[in-house]
Amino acid sequence: MSRVGGHKLNIVQQVARLPENRGQFLGLKVYTPSGLKARAADTLGEKDPQKLQELLARIDEIRRIDIGIKWVHIPAGNFVFQGVENVSCPGFKLAKTPLTNGQFRILLQRKSRFLEQIVPGAAERLEDSLAVAALRSEAEHCPMTLLTWPEAQALAQILSLRLPSELEWERAAAGRKGNAYPYGMIFDEQKGAYQATGTRSVYAHKKGKSPESIFDLSGNVWEWTSSWAGALDLTNPQNPKLPGSGREIVVRGGAWHYYDLDSWRADCRGRQSPQESKPYLGVRFAAEI
Repeated sequence: MSRVGGHKLNIVQQVARLPENRGQFLGLKVYTPSGLKARAADTLGEKDPQKLQELLARIDEIRRIDIGIKWVHIPAGNFVFQGVENVSCPGFKLAKTPLTNGQFRILLQRKSRFLEQIVPGAAERLEDSLAVAALRSEAEHCPMTLLTWPEAQALAQILSLRLPSELEWERAAAGRKGNAYPYGMIFDEQKGAYQATGTRSVYAHKKGKSPESIFDLSGNVWEWTSSWAGALDLTNPQNPKLPGSGREIVVRGGAWHYYDLDSWRADCRGRQSPQESKPYLGVRFAAEI
């Protein structure tokens, strides 16, 4: 963000003050209502700078909203990924919990019209997600569910965040040594929302936290990642290669209604169609350091 006389300029002010930079902003990647990523120029048309400025203004405003995400810094280094030792993972930040119903409500209250463009029927979707909670008293602190992958991606982008890759997700859940579960090598039904009647508070199982004190990486909801499902290339552990395309998205962590012990393991690679909207699917945000 630019500064003039010690004062920050928002995106719209920068465009107005420096019209020669308009091309840069037209090249921004934005999400369309259908969830597809496109250049602002392709979405709005290069001959309509006013609409571009209005869009950028809305994005700039929503990025200023604090929804209470707590971050954990995961340092760069090697770890055991899918049974392969010394796989390299860059440093990143991961949210301490999945996105909660309460955090989604803040966005809905502050920017309902804009949120509706990203998540159609956002208010109804929130009510349905609240209804998934096993205990009504915990509902606000339970994971926000029923979001498709494009919607989760779009929410991340407007907050200047992103979804974690499955490499990053497993590093957070398994630690450096490749633990079977975030809390160790032995399954413990008291340390996660397993075989439950609905979602639980993201703080309900603090004893199930990861080595870096991240909650709910095992059980409660499957979490969307940014990675396509498919074969991994780990022949060079220092340069792991994830699939670049596919038909399904990798989800991680298992869910409250599952009965398969393997689904809750740190190395379990679940998969879902990008357009799935289910009461057992949630999202956790990541960010660059």
